[in-house]
Amino acid sequence: MFKSLSLTLSFLIASAPAIAVERPPQFVLLAFDNCQENQSWKQVSDFLDQMNTGSKDRLRYTFFLSATGLLADPVRHTYTDPMGRTGKSNINFGGGEDEVIERVRWINKLHRDGNEIASHAVGHFPGQDWSVAQWRHELDQYDYIINNVASINGLKGDKAKAATLAFSADQIRGFRAPYLQGGKNLIQVLGERRYAYDTSDSNQGWEPTTWPKRFLEALGGKGLWNFGLGFLTLNATQITEADLKAGLPRQKKSIKLPAMDYNFCYRQTGGCAEKDPFKAEQDKDAQEMLVGYLNYFATNYNGNRAPVHIGHHFQQYRGGSYNRALMRFARAVCGRPEVKCTTYKELTDYMEKLGTTGRNQVQEGRFDKAAPVSIEELVQSAKLASE
Repeated sequence: MFKSLSLTLSFLIASAPAIAVERPPQFVLLAFDNCQENQSWKQVSDFLDQMNTGSKDRLRYTFFLSATGLLADPVRHTYTDPMGRTGKSNINFGGGEDEVIERVRWINKLHRDGNEIASHAVGHFPGQDWSVAQWRHELDQYDYIINNVASINGLKGDKAKAATLAFSADQIRGFRAPYLQGGKNLIQVLGERRYAYDTSDSNQGWEPTTWPKRFLEALGGKGLWNFGLGFLTLNATQITEADLKAGLPRQKKSIKLPAMDYNFCYRQTGGCAEKDPFKAEQDKDAQEMLVGYLNYFATNYNGNRAPVHIGHHFQQYRGGSYNRALMRFARAVCGRPEVKCTTYKELTDYMEKLGTTGRNQVQEGRFDKAAPVSIEELVQSAKLASE
């Protein structure tokens, strides 16, 4: 009996992963795409001010900025897209010059406060089939706009000063492709330039407990980090566009989707149309998303501490219910011990120092574990955050 017990203990000790590396922080990356609407710039700025009162590093966002918002409508023709068309975009241009100036003011404030400004290209086109030359053209256009906002918009004097960004294009290190549709040629072009990471990976095989890797040299990445969105598997309310048109009810099913507001909106409403067919269910559906995010966090925090990647938009889908839920998520997890709600730039710096061996060790969870956090505790914290 004692011999059997001894053998059992020996097996358990041998099978447990050896402690090989210091326990990593739990990185939480909260990012916004497009970043056009000035009212949303104000909303996120006010929220960051609240979150960082008394603790200036509790929360930092990464903003993937579309450059069309820096071109007032009368000068939209300045932009030539990769197909050779002028003044065309899948999203709005900047409005009037006063709107552009206000947008620059918000961008500069948040940049100075320690948030990261990254690239979301210019015209918000799906570029998965673009050639290398087309991607080079789009990124050249982006850099030109970033570096010349005032002159492109014909502004002089105080207005020119107010419309000048507090950073240059060569300080932008990160990229997210519109619609998450970049492709091999994009990776090659990013690898040719100053970029340190790309967050466009939408491979269905991407797992939420995966620590980042570099893109393969064969893709031309040249050391570029792949920070793909986490894919969540959860029971969620959903309806197809066809079922919606047929008047069929929504159903709750197991689904796998990126941790992004638009994807929840699309699945829960059958297309994410501007007119919400399930307006009365907005808060309930947003709560479903929130619980999915909290489970994502708990799994990683209690496990191998792989970074949590969540992407949202400035567009207030479904009356802003998803972005309000994201705020509750941030209040519930940011500021906890060993949690860093920070920028992709900071994650890049951490991964560079960690190295390949360290990355593989944390992927295997070869570090001393902290006391676990329960999903019930997180849900309660998020509930209190909304009161």
